[in-house]
Amino acid sequence: MRAVALFVPPPQRWAAGHRGIDLAAAPYQAVVAPADGIVAFAGPVVGRGVITIDHGGGLISSLEPVENAAAAGTPVGRGEPVAVVAQTAGHCAPATCVHWGVRVDGAYVDPLDLLMGFGPVRLMPIRSARAVRRTRPCGPESREASSPPRSGSVTRGTRSPRGSPRSATA
Repeated sequence: MRAVALFVPPPQRWAAGHRGIDLAAAPYQAVVAPADGIVAFAGPVVGRGVITIDHGGGLISSLEPVENAAAAGTPVGRGEPVAVVAQTAGHCAPATCVHWGVRVDGAYVDPLDLLMGFGPVRLMPIRSARAVRRTRPCGPESREASSPPRSGSVTRGTRSPRGSPRSATA
């Protein structure tokens, strides 16, 4: 998968923004469930086919434009085909893409924050350069041991004190 447009949060909830990511796709390519869940909605919205999957715990994914989507109420597993990419180009015209939007408790969040190994960057204060050198060795060996695995699994987003999502394994 290749992202062609990233999440751009609006300055206010009601303002314009890009509430998801666009993934390059071909017409009739399989669209798969990003995580286990139950299809909450499948049908047209403003002339485009949409499928919405409720993953539980307030986490909901929407994918569009799609055709031949699984019916509402259908249980789906992570990676299981749930629809195919619609032949109509959608908002990526003239290219074809799938828009993946994610909501946590009704608020849109960056889908990439929910993928293991991608979560939001957090800058931590440095006690002192000397303390860092003593407590954490540098070099490729130390980075490999401390790096999180890069997989496509989705984790439940949690809230930081400011309301931005952060990745957490549940």
